Amino acid sequence: MKKNNKQKKVKNTKKGKIATIIIRTFSFIVLIASIVLLILFLKNINDLNMLPMKYFKIGALVLIGIELLFALICINKKKGGALLIILDIIMIAFMVVQWFGISYIGKTQKFLKDNLMKDYDVDEYYVVTNIYSEIKDIKEADGGKIYYYVDTDHLSKLKDALKKKTTAKIEKEESITDSLLKLYTPENLVILNSGTYQTLTANEDDSFGQNIKIIDTIKIYIKKDKKGGNKPNADITSKPFIIFLSGIDTRGKTLVKRSLSDVNMLIVVNPETKTILLVSIPRDSFVTLHGYGRKDKLTHAGSLGGLELSKSTVEDLMGVKADYYARVNFQAVINLVNTVGGVDVEEDPEITKRFSCWTDRGCWIEPGVNHLDGRCALAFARERYQYSKGDMQRNINQQKVLKALFSKMTSSPYIIIQYKSLLDAVDGTFETDMPIEDISALVQFQLNDMSAWTFESANVTGGTGREVTYSGGSTPLSVVYPSQKTINEAKDAIAKVIAGESLHPEEEQTTEE
Repeated sequence: MKKNNKQKKVKNTKKGKIATIIIRTFSFIVLIASIVLLILFLKNINDLNMLPMKYFKIGALVLIGIELLFALICINKKKGGALLIILDIIMIAFMVVQWFGISYIGKTQKFLKDNLMKDYDVDEYYVVTNIYSEIKDIKEADGGKIYYYVDTDHLSKLKDALKKKTTAKIEKEESITDSLLKLYTPENLVILNSGTYQTLTANEDDSFGQNIKIIDTIKIYIKKDKKGGNKPNADITSKPFIIFLSGIDTRGKTLVKRSLSDVNMLIVVNPETKTILLVSIPRDSFVTLHGYGRKDKLTHAGSLGGLELSKSTVEDLMGVKADYYARVNFQAVINLVNTVGGVDVEEDPEITKRFSCWTDRGCWIEPGVNHLDGRCALAFARERYQYSKGDMQRNINQQKVLKALFSKMTSSPYIIIQYKSLLDAVDGTFETDMPIEDISALVQFQLNDMSAWTFESANVTGGTGREVTYSGGSTPLSVVYPSQKTINEAKDAIAKVIAGESLHPEEEQTTEE
């Protein structure tokens, strides 16, 4: 009996030793894996360069301290297996968190590469025909002709793309009018840049859009000229800068080069005073196009020459130079507002009854404060027919949505909690020429104190009328004549914000008294 008990004790001791060896071996594997993952995690955070150094150092010290503690327990033979098992579970949990962190950082790096460092532009073309044409597919044009306007960019690439779809001959017309006249014959096909198509169909009566149909879409990818790009600005967090914001009338995840610019705004940022001035110019402003010497609606600048022409034309009008540009399409607004759970905007006091927006009849705006989802925030920002101020009120509404969105993202946990979702929301719908280094510096600057920004507004306004425009054909279109008085007031506001001066000295003086 005693012998059996002894044998059992020996067996149990051996099993205990084997179990301890297995647990320690597993713990050492976990330790090595966690050290490797920690090094990768810290390297990725450091490479991203968006976390302020004070937070990076504190976080790194805490994580390294945990690793050292785990290592000391692993090599201490006196510590029991139960403690090691508990620590293994804790370390595996830490590793899972670090792995998700690395994944998030990778997502950020991909986003920056895709949206900030694009090496190509996209030009989009529509093959259109008369609404009564029996042609439903471009293949049916084989052996016939397709007409195009002489200003069609990248013709050789367009021809190559068409050859893959049809054997039709491409024939040049000398003017947009000659090209459009071909559409009176149902059998004819015409190629229009998507920007030109938008310009023609955006007219008030839209008779053109009602009488044609698109039978094919062709996208041309053009390599960007990287020469003369923006260099990192070492003073980005201490000196004022200006961003030209263009909101384009497109949906989906493709930013085409030429599109109507429905939002034209200068964002003046003074990091020292934490002040942001939004200067809006009506989309229908009747202005001289930069480099053309001809007058047109400002929104048409985007469809004629893309963001570059819109930016240069606004700079000419306002007498300033924008340091950067940012371009977003309507889908970005919808996605961002939905990601942060909607925004609250206050309706203009002149509105005393409920109305539905003209761009989305399912969106209703009430007097007072409205909580809007992404779809209705966009409809609100585009509304003009319900207001006596028309296009000018649309600018004000756009600023309301932008302020509400920015405030919610910078003064709440959304920027951290919904980090990945925010990137997904604007991926492919946004681009800027601000260098990554400058964006990193601004993110660090905001994370350092998370203090709120002061928003100011200035709006260019003016009377309305009808004019024949450079790109709008012979039909007079509704336009806004920018008032020189409001242009000068906006210029004065820009100068004051850049100089760090208050736009409301009277209010400050009253407060002091």
